[in-house]
Amino acid sequence: MNAAGVESLLDQVRIALTTLVDLLPTDELQAVDACDRLDLWQDAQVMLAQLAVVERSLAAAGQLADRPSATDISARRRDSASRVRRRSPPRSSADVTGLLASR
Repeated sequence: MNAAGVESLLDQVRIALTTLVDLLPTDELQAVDACDRLDLWQDAQVMLAQLAVVERSLAAAGQLADRPSATDISARRRDSASRVRRRSPPRSSADVTGLLASR
């Protein structure tokens, strides 16, 4: 399945969940038979467990993609070396005394 198919599937799930959540405060679920509500709750629990598996899988894939490659660090080393603060030569005691006196 391509990315567009996955996005479409997620949109359908999102719409269905939003519709279900919107039904909760309207008491429309009270009209549903108690056994059917129990089935609905059990289905929700199964989906919740499956979504946890999907979440872990996506997180693991994201962590692998975010890891920097250990084989090519030359550019990063050059960048960090250029950020190293260069010390200026020490000032004479007259310069330091003048700076302190101006405060």
